Amino acid sequence: MESEPSVMSDLLEKLNVLLRASLSSLIPSGSERPSSALLTPEKLGTPKEVDREIVALRKQLSDAIAQQEALQARIEDMERQITEYVRQADAALQADDEPRARYLILQKQRLEQRVRTQSENLRRYRDAAAELMEQVNRLETLVAEARRAAEIRAAEPIEPPAPESLHSRTLPLADVLRSVRERFEETLATRAKPPVEDLPPAATPSPKPIADDDDLARRRARLSLPE
Repeated sequence: MESEPSVMSDLLEKLNVLLRASLSSLIPSGSERPSSALLTPEKLGTPKEVDREIVALRKQLSDAIAQQEALQARIEDMERQITEYVRQADAALQADDEPRARYLILQKQRLEQRVRTQSENLRRYRDAAAELMEQVNRLETLVAEARRAAEIRAAEPIEPPAPESLHSRTLPLADVLRSVRERFEETLATRAKPPVEDLPPAATPSPKPIADDDDLARRRARLSLPE
């Protein structure tokens, strides 16, 4: 199943918000970044659980990049179709077939509007995918640093810290990540839609299409110029 680009942009942005909140919860008061030294194995969760959630996020990132590339390809297809409409409209004007030229220009204008909309969706999608990549990389770095810090603490035993109170105890990072992923996947499943064909079908001209007269006049004038 594939979702509309605008829907996927919204979902990726939502995933980024959830991830930011999860990582921010690891930041000690007065600090600007998560502290690997304070991220104990208990706060991480088991290595297998943490690694599984990171792999799942990497899969979401890979899917996002694939859909971004597919959207770029659809935009390029529409741009090629616009060029073809222009060519056919010019040929119709040269053949004095103004109704067909008007129809083709109307189709070109409609497709140009779709290109503008999809290009904006692509921009949002790229931004969201780039932020997701940054956050997943940040998460992996944090986990790796926390594991190295845990190895150092294990090699140099010191007096254990006081146990956390029930009030300050938080869920392990693995559980938080799983919750984020499940919420994202649930939203994706409920909002997914079948693929939508971006290119308009070749159809019989609609009655009395309203094309841009200025566009038509410009093309007629250009074609009438001596070569």
